[in-house]
Amino acid sequence: MKNTVLTGAFVLDSETRTFKRNDVLISDGIIEKVATDVNSSDAEIIDVKGKYIIPGLIDMHTHGRAGCDFNRTERMDYNKMLSSYAYAGTTSVMATLASDEYDSLITSLKSINSIRSAPPVHGNSRILGIHLEGRYLNPLKRGAHGESLLALPTQKELCEISDCAMPLPFHISLAPELEGGLDFIRRGRELGITFGIAHSDATAEKTKEALDAGISSFTHLYNAMRPLHHREPGNTGVALISDAYAEVICDGLHIHPDMVKLAYLTKDKSKIILITDSMEATDNGDGDYYLAGMFVTVRDGRALTSDGAIAGSLLSLFDGVTNLCRFAGADYADAVLCASKNPAELLGVYDRIGSIDAGKAADLLIIDSAEVTENSAPVLEKVCIGGIFVR
Repeated sequence: MKNTVLTGAFVLDSETRTFKRNDVLISDGIIEKVATDVNSSDAEIIDVKGKYIIPGLIDMHTHGRAGCDFNRTERMDYNKMLSSYAYAGTTSVMATLASDEYDSLITSLKSINSIRSAPPVHGNSRILGIHLEGRYLNPLKRGAHGESLLALPTQKELCEISDCAMPLPFHISLAPELEGGLDFIRRGRELGITFGIAHSDATAEKTKEALDAGISSFTHLYNAMRPLHHREPGNTGVALISDAYAEVICDGLHIHPDMVKLAYLTKDKSKIILITDSMEATDNGDGDYYLAGMFVTVRDGRALTSDGAIAGSLLSLFDGVTNLCRFAGADYADAVLCASKNPAELLGVYDRIGSIDAGKAADLLIIDSAEVTENSAPVLEKVCIGGIFVR
C-alpha cells in the first residue's frame, strides 16, 4: 500500500482534547507519524489545508442499518450494511444482537464471526466485535424485546455463547437482578467479557452489587431502566453517580435533550459513550420492519412496536456527536471522543483504534469545521478506513 501524507489540517489530539495543526503520515493502513511538516519522499501528498481530522467513530450498540439486521443473517447483505456505516463515518461497529430464539442467536454469532475473520472489504466498516443485548433481560423492562424470547442467564449458555463470540471484544447487556445474574457476570469477566446493565428493574443496592461483580457500563441510559426517585435512586441514579460508562442515544427522541445535558454535566465526560441503537430502517426510509421478535413500524423518523414501545433509532453516530454539542453544550472535541476514545477504552481496543496516534489503524474522518451552532454543524467530507479512502 502506498504511503500517504495528509497535510495542513487541524488534527484532534485525544489526550489534550484540542485540535492541533499537524500532518498525518499513513503507511500500510497504519498511522506512522503525527507531527508538523512530515516528510516522505515516496508518499502521495493530499492537501487538506484548513480542514479538520477526527478519529473514525465507533458504534458499540447498533443492530443494523440499510435494510439489514445482525439478527437476520439468513437475509443479510453485509457489504451493503457495512458500506452504509462507512459512508456515514462509523468506521467500527459492535454487531449488536437483540433477543431471539437461542438457536438463532447461536447461528447469528457464528455468522458474524465468520465475517469478522474474513479479509477486509474495500469501502466497508469493520466489525470490531459482538454486543449481545438480549435474552437476559427483565420482562418488566423488556421494551421492544419479545417476552417469549427472554430467559435467565446460566453458566451453560455463557460457555456456549462465549465460544461462538470470541475473540474479544465481546460485550453483554443484561439485567443483573435476574436469578444467576451476578454469577454470570463474575464468570464472564474471568473470560474477558465486558458487561452492561440493560432492561433492568434493579434497585440501587442491587445495581451496586452488579458493579462490584464486574459491570462496567449502563446500556442506553434512562431507557428501560428503573426511574430515578429521591428515596430509591434505582439503576438510573447509580448510573449517574458511578464511575461506570453510560451509553447515550443522542437523537432527541429516546432522551429529552435536558436529560442528556443532566447526564453530561453529572458524569465525567470520559465515561459518556455515544451510541445509536440503530435498526435496519436507518438509511432505508419509512416502512415495516422487525426487531427482537417484534414487528416495527417506522414513520417520520420514529420506530415503534405495535404496543407503542420505541424500537431502536434511525440515528447515525456522526449526527449524534453534533446533537451532544447542541443538547449539552459539549465542546466538539469532547463530543467526538465520546464516540471514539471512550468506547475504545471500554472495549479494550484503544491500543488499536479510537484516536489519531502513531501505531493505530488509519481510521480518519475529514470534516470542514469543528464548530457547532444552532444553525450549522461540521460536514463530513471524507472517510478513511485502514488507510483507504471510502468516501
